[in-house]
This record gives sequence, C-alpha cells and structure tokens, in this order.
Amino acid sequence: MQKLKTANVLLVLVLVALAFTTPGRAEDLWHFQANLDVTKPGLVEAVLPAGLFFRTNALDSTPALDLALIGPDGNPRSLELYWKEELDARTLKLEPSRIYLDKKKGLIWEAVLPKNFQIENLQIELIGPVGVGQVNVEVKDAQKWRLLIQNAALQNTGDGLTSEIKLEPAVYEQIRLCFQGFDKEFRKAVLQVRSVHIVGRNLAKDYVEKPIRLRFSDEKTGTERVLSASLPGSGLWVEALVLTTDAQFQGTWQLGRQAVLGGKPQFQEVFQGEVTTVNRTQKNLEISIQKPWQSRSLVLKLNPGSRYLGNVLELKMKVRLPRLVFLADKPGSYAAQSGLGQIVDIKETPGDPDRRIEQSLMFSEVIENTQWRPENLVEKFSIAGGPFNQNGYPWRARILIPEPGYYRMVLNPEVGFSADLPGIRLVKDEVQVPYFRGASEKQIIQLPVQTAYDQGKNSSSWTIRFPEPGPQWEFLEFESRGIFERRVIFEIPKPGNTGWQKWQEQRWQNSANQTTTLRLKLETVPERTKEIRVTIAHGDNQPIELTGIKAIYQAPALLFLIHKPGEYFLFSGNPRAAEAKYDLALVQAHLANAIPKTAVMEKPEPVSSSLFSSRIRELFDEKSWGLYAVLGLVTLVLMILIVRLFPKQGHKPEKDEPLEEQKKE
Repeated sequence: MQKLKTANVLLVLVLVALAFTTPGRAEDLWHFQANLDVTKPGLVEAVLPAGLFFRTNALDSTPALDLALIGPDGNPRSLELYWKEELDARTLKLEPSRIYLDKKKGLIWEAVLPKNFQIENLQIELIGPVGVGQVNVEVKDAQKWRLLIQNAALQNTGDGLTSEIKLEPAVYEQIRLCFQGFDKEFRKAVLQVRSVHIVGRNLAKDYVEKPIRLRFSDEKTGTERVLSASLPGSGLWVEALVLTTDAQFQGTWQLGRQAVLGGKPQFQEVFQGEVTTVNRTQKNLEISIQKPWQSRSLVLKLNPGSRYLGNVLELKMKVRLPRLVFLADKPGSYAAQSGLGQIVDIKETPGDPDRRIEQSLMFSEVIENTQWRPENLVEKFSIAGGPFNQNGYPWRARILIPEPGYYRMVLNPEVGFSADLPGIRLVKDEVQVPYFRGASEKQIIQLPVQTAYDQGKNSSSWTIRFPEPGPQWEFLEFESRGIFERRVIFEIPKPGNTGWQKWQEQRWQNSANQTTTLRLKLETVPERTKEIRVTIAHGDNQPIELTGIKAIYQAPALLFLIHKPGEYFLFSGNPRAAEAKYDLALVQAHLANAIPKTAVMEKPEPVSSSLFSSRIRELFDEKSWGLYAVLGLVTLVLMILIVRLFPKQGHKPEKDEPLEEQKKE
C-alpha cells in the first residue's frame, strides 16, 4: 500500500512538472506580443499596435501580416484586419417591426433602423389600385419621436411605383411611415406597401493615423549628419517623416534604411531631395512617404553644407494602423502574437459592414520574446524538406557547416549560371534542406593573363576564357600602366569554332604614368560565348602589357537555416527538376535584417552514377573539339568495315575451287 501511495505521488509530481514545462516551450514560439483584457463575450475591436506590425509582403497591393490571436485557453482564434470602414452609399431593405391601422393617421408601418447608419434617401414601392396618396415620415432618436416629412405625395400608375423621398442626412433608431391613400373621388383608401428601402452610409471610421516619436542616434561625419532609428514595426505604412531642429534646415538629404545586402549591412537609399527655400516660422523638415516601410531600420542623412543646423529636437513618424476585430467567446486575456508564421490579409473595409462592435479595447504594451532567435526557426516551425532522389542530377558540390545558424551562400559560376537554377537542391542525408533565394551579389574574379606577341606585326593578343558562359557576366576590366593610346579589338569565335570574328572596338588612352583600366561591357555578348580574344596593335611603339584581367558578374545567393552541423551537398544540373517551394518562404521576412553567416560551396564534382553521361555531354558541347573527334572515329571505323567486307577486285573464285579455299580468299 505504501508503495502504491509513493507511486501516485511521483505520478502527480511528473504531471505537475509537465504542466509547467510545456507552456515554457510554447513561449519560445512568438516574437512580439500584446494582450487584450476582455471582460465579457462579444464582438471586440482594437487598433493594432505598431510593434505587432510585421508585413510579409510589403510591396504587395494586398498587404498581409504575420499575426495570430491566442485565446485565454491557449488556442488560436479567428480574426480580421481592416483599414477603414466603407464610405460609399448603399441601399438596405427594411423589415417592418409593426404594421397596423390608425383611424386618424391611416396605415402605420414601423421598422428598426441599422445602428450607426446615416439615412439620406427613402424609397417606397406601392402596389394595388389606389392612384394617389401621401405619407408622413416620423423618426425616433435617443430622445423621442418627431415628424420629419409631412404630406409627401405618392402616386401609383397601376403597375406599381417606387417613390423617392430625400431626407436630411442623419442617424436615427427607428422610422415610422403613416400612409393615406385616395381613390378617384379623393375618398380615403388603404395603400398597399410592397417594400421600403433606405439609402445611406455607415458613420464610417477613417484610417487610424498615429504619430510615433522615434529614438535615434545622431552622428556627424564632416558636414553630414546621420540620424539612425529603429521603428517599432516592420513594413509599417508611413504617411510622413517630420524632423524638428534648432535652426531651419537647408541643404540635401537622403532617406533610406540599413539593409543586409550581400550578407553585409549597407545603406539603401529610398528617397532623396534638396531644401532651398526658407519658411517664415517652421523649423520642420517634413518628408512625404505614403508607402510601406519595408524594415525596422530608418536612416536619414542631412548635409546642410556650411550652414548651422543645431540640435535635432525631434524625429517623428506618422503611420497608418489597421483595426483588429474578433468574436470573444469567453472573458479573459487574449494575446496577439507575431512570428508564428500565421498570415492574415488586411482588408480595405470590413467583411461585414453591418456588424455591431460591442467592445472597443486597447492593447497592452508590446513585449519582445528575448528567447526568440533566427536559428530557432527550424525547430519552431518544424521547417524540414522532403526526401531527395538524386536521379537526374549530374553534379553536386560539398558544403561544410561548422555550427547551427542562419547562413548565406553565394553560388559559383558553374552552378549559378546554369539554366536549371530553380531545380537545385540543398541536401543532407538524402533529405532536402529548405532555402530561399537572396539578392544577387557582385563578384570579381581574377583571370589568368597569357600574352601572345607577334613580333612581325608588333601586336599582342590575349585569349580570355570564361569559367562558365552566361548572361550574368557584366564587365571585363583590363589593367595596364604607362602613357599610351591604343585601338583595342575584341573578337568572338565564329560558329563551330572555325575562326574569330570582330565583335567590338574601343580606344584606350592613358596620359599619365600610372595604372589605368579599360572596361568592356558584356551585356550584348552572344549567348553561350565562352571565349573572347583581345588584340592590340602597337604600331611603331613599345608593346604595352596587361597587368591584370578581372571578370565582374552577378552571383545568385541562397539563404537557409541549419540546426545540425556537418557535411551538406548542393545538387544541380537536372533540367527536369521543378522550382522548389518550401514553407521557409512564410518566415523569410523575419530574417530580412538578420546578418547571416557565410557558407562556401566547393567546386562541383560529377555524381558517380552519372559520370559517364556527363563526359558524353561535354564531348558534344557545341564549341568542343570532342564532337569532331567522335565523328572522325566513327568515319574511320566505317572505312575499316567497308575494306574488310568487300572482296578484292580482279579475283573471281573458280567453280571447282574447294570451298575452304574460297573462304580463305
């Protein structure tokens, strides 16, 4: 019995431990959070705080936020986001709440009006034989009933009539229509009402515009002032930026953000301008933006020249915020959280314009989860790729990852220039690793300088071979020294590698005894060009030498999360593979401003199962001599077969010659 009690106590302790540890792990999932305390069930509305604003598609015309609403029981709830209420006029059909006859007033028709609906017009449709009539319109507001329209004429031609009565725009709780009809002899008769419509619009809520005072750093570099601020949300719709200074600003300015480009933080300009006027009273510089700001970083560069600017007193941003609506099924604390990968569109107007908000609340202060880390996204979202089948992939490149984290890898030309780039796969242990494409990065490689000098013509030539042909090559840069003026001829191979043909010509001049460069644009070079020959005729002058040749190209980059160090492989070269679509795309915006670690891919090597087929493809490249070698070998084999199969001329076997002798011949 004692053992049983001890076991029960241990079981209870284990359950209590699980109850406390499970929510702790759940807290690591969200990035930012704010709470709403709801006292009773009903339809709730609140303005979304800027700190929860995280747009996943800041350039899209239908913006969306990464946002989830967690109820008091820990389960997610349905929600809606919208910018403003509908301002356009619309028509609503009224349903009568009461219809009766009054000896003095005639037919009485009453209805309850929509809440917060401003009536501008009344439409009444009649049926029946009565030709003419009149109606009195009474309305009830918060105080009492009052007469609004008296003896408005109604006429029925026999086929029915819709009479329109214009009203002074206002909001009322109820409406009462008192009908009196008349026959041909103008005796009282009962009018028959088919329908009553009202035309109007909601007392619409416009955009929520809020000024946000920004904390900023102020640095001076020569005559330039650099103000850097971190915004409370990412992708906020910004109306304007307002700068207040001691003295009035005059000069040039640049507005941008600190972005991660090529794996490194760099200033990215969005707007620029110049102030040349003087305002009589204001010391503000207001920059109209009217667009989403794609990140949390904001940098303002000011250059007043030699003019005095003084202290920067205030940096303020005017933003537009959406409203959040949900149905609270129970009282308690509801948590709005970003960073869970739950995407919610922001509607321009409410989905149901007639709904009645029962509680308008305010969110608590936004807090950040200090345990949130970009490298935790793999476990947080269970981001894992599917199984990988290497059939059809002729090449792979090894990548060594030393530790878990967020990585960026620039593709080398052998992979980055291939036409099947969408089909590449990052793999470990036959399982795909999700990735997304990052911004291309400018790469510079040094090409070997091998000079061929023709003494008879006093000319030099250099044959430049690209590591891989492709449209990503942007420039060739040639470097030399000395004082000279030369005409440089650029040639490309003729089809079939049968010689060279002139492609471009440039004049290269250097008037000082120092290093000079000549840049050749490659945007018009024919597709699949692998080689370019450069020829310089020196005339009666001393030959000049090229001290360096650089090739500049745009290299694609991949970004991915790694939670396990070790050996990874990038497979490429499969033209049948479709573009990969991973769940990582849902959270890649969270990583936009994170500084990734660098991963380096080794030189691609043939996959063992496809080594022979890859060699055959190389032989039959359109500008390879392998094709001609194979054709020559086939021709030689055919000639040998012809000689062996056909008998020698001038010898005819005798009839009596033994069969074995004939065979020998």
